[in-house]
Amino acid sequence: MARLFPWAALGLVSLFGATGCEKPPPPKAALAQPLCWRYEPLTAAIASVTIDCQGTIGPGSFTVDSKGYLTPTFKSCIPGATKAKSATAPAPAVAPVTASPAPAAPVAAGAAAPGAAAAPAVAIAKAAPAPAAQAVVPAASTDAAQAEADYALLTQLLSFQQIPDLPGVSECVGGRWTDWSELFKQTKIKTCPTWVKTEVIGAPVLVPDSQTQAKKNLTAQQSARMEPRLPVAPGACNELKTPAERRKCTLDAVHDQLQKDPQLYRNQKLAQMVVPPKTSATYTVAIDANEPCDDPAVCAAQCAAAFPGFVLAASGNRVDGDATYWLSADPPHTYDGYTHPMAQFQGPPGDVYGHFNRIGEKCWRWDDFDGLYVETLRDAQIPGVPLSHCGGF
Repeated sequence: MARLFPWAALGLVSLFGATGCEKPPPPKAALAQPLCWRYEPLTAAIASVTIDCQGTIGPGSFTVDSKGYLTPTFKSCIPGATKAKSATAPAPAVAPVTASPAPAAPVAAGAAAPGAAAAPAVAIAKAAPAPAAQAVVPAASTDAAQAEADYALLTQLLSFQQIPDLPGVSECVGGRWTDWSELFKQTKIKTCPTWVKTEVIGAPVLVPDSQTQAKKNLTAQQSARMEPRLPVAPGACNELKTPAERRKCTLDAVHDQLQKDPQLYRNQKLAQMVVPPKTSATYTVAIDANEPCDDPAVCAAQCAAAFPGFVLAASGNRVDGDATYWLSADPPHTYDGYTHPMAQFQGPPGDVYGHFNRIGEKCWRWDDFDGLYVETLRDAQIPGVPLSHCGGF
């Protein structure tokens, strides 16, 4: 039985300039470049958590190590870094954006058993049991715990650079930072703006279910109402021994569903209309009056420009920034009832890796022949790098 082709496969176009004795070589920008748009969820998330961690972002926030990995120049987060400061309480110091010695590079893949090297970070990132209703947690204690969780999330996001099957990720993260650093010098800005988070749009709205008392996410529930119905990868395929067997079992089952149900085939086209939901945030930014900056928000956007996908808008003293649900460190199963449209992001094949806490939630996967289908986020099983992966192969 012939396979269906609901989508056209992506083509990769490389541009090469002619060379010769009489002509100089083409500029670097004219040569084939990695498809860095595929990593916009990652770079946006790195920028978002860096600002939450330090209250600022700029050329002193990171350095690039000998392996080409982007590495933070700070070893912890500032509690409450992006909170508005009281007029009476002293504001915590914001880390300067001038460079400081970098910490050790992230744990290399293969250096430890799966999840072992980053186990403490995962424990921090996961939610602790809810305190008793009568307990009152001091704001300072909550801010300190969040600061630890933010640094754990940043460490995990940067560990994506160690994944061997992500083509061009080093060029798109560490390489872009290096190139941006050179260009940023033209702004003459020495100290980047401070950021205060004033609003979060699309944050999970968790309420207890009246029957089960389990918390349900109203934001995810509403988003799910526009989800197209797609083929579902059968759980039985996950029990097979080898990745090749699991892949064949899954794709055969998806193909069979498409052949038997024409509505699934039609709904795959509707998936193009579904915008991946984003948690966005509004910030108020401020910059030292002595800095050569005409527009604080634009200067803030320039200070974050090494991370494409993060800044949505910037004007006056307001910046709107973006992040992505499947890279969120929210507690496990926060987004149950909703399917992360990872393969739809920027067009197939999209994103396949997510935060470790997203394990067990649903996601969209892509196959060149059968198009989109629904999978489950599972442990990526990368030694020393605790991540989830959309699908089991």
